Amino acid sequence: MGWKKIFALIGIILVISISLEAGVSSSIGLQHDNLEEDKEDQIADSSWALNRGDRRNTGRSTVDTSHLDGGLEWGFFGVDGIFSEPTIGPDGTVYVGFMGRWYERPTLFALHPNGTEKWSFEGSFSMIDSSPAIAADGSLYFGIELTFYGLNQDGTEKWNYRSNDPIRSSPTIGEDGTIYAGLGEKLYAFEQDGTVKWNFTTYRISTSPAIGNEGTIYVASNNGNNYFIHAVNPNGTEKWNYSTEAYTFSPAVSYDGTVYATHGRNLTALNPDGTEKWIYETEDRVRSSATLAEHGTIYLGCQDGNLYAINQDGSEKWTNDISDRRVSSPVIGGDGAIYVGCWEGKIHALDSDGEKIWDVELPYSTGRIHTVIGEDGTLYAGSTVLYAIGEREEVGLTELMMDFLSKYWSGITLLLVLVLFSIGAIYMIKKSREKSSSSDKVELFEDVDMEKFKEEDQPK
Repeated sequence: MGWKKIFALIGIILVISISLEAGVSSSIGLQHDNLEEDKEDQIADSSWALNRGDRRNTGRSTVDTSHLDGGLEWGFFGVDGIFSEPTIGPDGTVYVGFMGRWYERPTLFALHPNGTEKWSFEGSFSMIDSSPAIAADGSLYFGIELTFYGLNQDGTEKWNYRSNDPIRSSPTIGEDGTIYAGLGEKLYAFEQDGTVKWNFTTYRISTSPAIGNEGTIYVASNNGNNYFIHAVNPNGTEKWNYSTEAYTFSPAVSYDGTVYATHGRNLTALNPDGTEKWIYETEDRVRSSATLAEHGTIYLGCQDGNLYAINQDGSEKWTNDISDRRVSSPVIGGDGAIYVGCWEGKIHALDSDGEKIWDVELPYSTGRIHTVIGEDGTLYAGSTVLYAIGEREEVGLTELMMDFLSKYWSGITLLLVLVLFSIGAIYMIKKSREKSSSSDKVELFEDVDMEKFKEEDQPK
């Protein structure tokens, strides 16, 4: 074999080797990327699939909301008040729970983006205080009073788990698909088929767990006298705990591992090992979770109507007295706009410098207002009624009243029947008493000798 043939053969072998190596490397890289995608895909790919927006409880969306101008697109009257945040499916479906009343059960509604009902799921009794977590396959996980449910995307039941205590916590979903939920005094880890992996016993859990770096789960608990933040390993063992002096709202975790907790008048920043980083004290009680902006600013609302912006080092950036009453947990759009509801029944929109962009009053709304951001940037806000806030003309009060009547007609009819029955009963009782009194008078006069009465009544 000549030298030319030998060099040509060596060249061919080198080319084949390099190609194979590149192919193998590419294959490994693709496998790694797919694994990462599989992890992320355990949560539905939507703008607000979990309570507080994501598994870190940041309260932030990537969707641009700069087109919003405060116009009310529609209002949906469910059963009664809304006690938890709505969540949004990949197709824009809005899932929202309404508390039950004496003649209606607590109900989770699935609504089309135009506000019409898609389906509903009724609980046994009492209230829904748990936002549904939406998995990649469209399944929903949430609690109604003493029962934790797994639902299919069409609203049919997959499974349920009975709790010994009321469920006041919204679940979250880990990278491996594990569902973490506070049920009474225990933090549970569920497989998506309802199998219990483990539970961690603490005090009453009424806030949402957050998942940070290395899969650590952060959850707040209390028994009315003792208040804690727990860091729990993915296997259910406790990593550390931190004691606070008052009720702690749902913790939020930044990408550097800092844990932010609001309690009493304080915003506390904790290092990943549970040690204090800094504490910022507000003028009045904090009434919201911490909301984390992409650039690092932390936002929180207080009882006195002030919205605070705090820098990453714990210094104050700005405050804005936007309301006379309690400010709910803020949310942030992809454009950096801040949206916050107040107990006066208003939604306020502000820019990242704290300057007001617009505000809108929500008819029939009282108490805490829960706000989330939809797939197209629509803002959904609920307290008594769920509203969609966008660009369209404001919905008229007549339209809202007609919707109210259509939703509550059965109850109104029953109430009218009871009122008419009560009026009829009172009328019959009154007539019966008048007849009885008249009969007594007749009998009284019958006992009198009228002829004698006439004679004695003649003038002498």
